[in-house]
Amino acid sequence: MAHNDLKFFTNEPNRDLYSRFSTVLKSNTQFFDMLVGYFRTSGFFRLYSAMESVEKIRVLVGLNVNKRTIDIIDQAKAVPVTIKEAKEEFAQSVETEFENSPTSADIEQGVQRFIEWLRSGKLEMRMYMEAPIHAKVYIMRKDPIKVPDMFGSVVTGSSNFSEAGLVSNLEFNVELKDSADVYFALERFENLWLSGIPIQDAYIEAIQERTWLRNDITPYEIYLKTLYEFFREEINADKDLLAQNLLPDGYMRLRYQIDAVVQAKKTLQAYNGVFIADVVGLGKTYICAMLGKSLGKGKKLVICPPVLVNYWEEVLLEFDVAAKVVSLGKLDSVLQSGTEYEYVFVDEAHRFRNAGTDSFSKLHEICYGRKVILISATPINNHQFPRFRRL
Repeated sequence: MAHNDLKFFTNEPNRDLYSRFSTVLKSNTQFFDMLVGYFRTSGFFRLYSAMESVEKIRVLVGLNVNKRTIDIIDQAKAVPVTIKEAKEEFAQSVETEFENSPTSADIEQGVQRFIEWLRSGKLEMRMYMEAPIHAKVYIMRKDPIKVPDMFGSVVTGSSNFSEAGLVSNLEFNVELKDSADVYFALERFENLWLSGIPIQDAYIEAIQERTWLRNDITPYEIYLKTLYEFFREEINADKDLLAQNLLPDGYMRLRYQIDAVVQAKKTLQAYNGVFIADVVGLGKTYICAMLGKSLGKGKKLVICPPVLVNYWEEVLLEFDVAAKVVSLGKLDSVLQSGTEYEYVFVDEAHRFRNAGTDSFSKLHEICYGRKVILISATPINNHQFPRFRRL
């Protein structure tokens, strides 16, 4: 059975706390006080439009803005947390919240209004440091001139002032409208408020200096951020490759070679094939050896000119890469062996550019269904790529 005048708010359909707050705050509420263990700006994003007409808003948060602070208290009760440490914990919680929040114009507008209210005094924030706060109490008092017959109401229960607490979490809250209940809650709030330390400056500083809403970001810094976001996968893959220690002792760690391995591996995984082309002398064989090592234990075949067989075997041995090396004139033996290779490296790949040759047909059969790495300096030396058909 439906009820028009609800007392309990669980965030189930038609019982969400956000809707109740929005209704009450718009209905001649003059003062809004909240006592919460956790305050999240996401709650403010939801409600700031409903609080436009509220004359004064006070927020008292607990010292336990996150688990780390609770650990400080539990592990070192003999050494009280300083005001500086408490404010830093609060600032870090703000920074973390914004790192995980969407970057939208609505959020930016809401935060700017929040800061505007903090600076004007419409909104005050304090932190209670004498003990962790687990209570969630919201006191809404009416304008006595406009609503002389109603003092206000108090909501208490499980919801913190956050998006989840107001909307998505399954919560249990009750609204009390008896004036005696509201007076009792207000008296307790006032006593705690007097002992709280102001943190609005810490909040404003955290927003303006430690989040994506800071207003001193230069175009160059935006450019760097854009590059990072675009190449994030390559950067992280680069770190992974460096951690694998792909180079033997005595080899120079050259940036361009590491970058080539990262890009080649990404392309190979995406398309099952990659072309490694560079001028003679820049270490294409070493790049392929590092790539082969990074690919793990899958069976590998290297096809190269006869004069390079020994060289390839020596390099692969030094890089600790298990692979079969055969001359490009012995493709029949590869087909006859029946060995299933996962990766095929083709050195001097430009030799197979003519699709009408017998060697092209054999190479096509060997490479079919495999991951293929084509290696050649010819595209660079000739200033144009030869016309390769898909193997």
